[in-house]
Amino acid sequence: MLGDGDQWLKDELKRLEREYPDHVRLAPRYDPGLAQRIYAGCDLFLMPSRYEPCGLGQLIAMRYGAVPIGRRTGDSRTRSSDLDEHPETGTGFLFDEFSQFSLASAYERAVRAFREPETWLRLQRNGMSRDYSWRASATYYVEAYTNALRARGIVPLE
Repeated sequence: MLGDGDQWLKDELKRLEREYPDHVRLAPRYDPGLAQRIYAGCDLFLMPSRYEPCGLGQLIAMRYGAVPIGRRTGDSRTRSSDLDEHPETGTGFLFDEFSQFSLASAYERAVRAFREPETWLRLQRNGMSRDYSWRASATYYVEAYTNALRARGIVPLE
């Protein structure tokens, strides 16, 4: 686990690190180099945020082939799509309620998909092939503004 947060959560993660030293590590800090290595080395990327303004973590994870599990909040709703809702184009596993039960349910769905190599590869490829470049974003906004102008009877310049 990389990052900072509520003290109770850090205390719990430290306890798990002591109990499972070969499986759990906590780095309660900002460390871009370590973050990049984590993205590159993980299969699943957990981002159960209470608030997530941009979903950047999920974007980076998908680029590396890691499948995101995250709460449907902020811009993360548009960044990744749930496998159960979109079986052919899904990129991860989303949940709505901010609770341990919702996170555990999404995690269990991810583990089931991980055990199906064809499904897992499709999730990875879907995430890695998404285009979140500035060019794609700019094109989307130009189309949105053009449609808004046309809806008001204004013919935009082409």
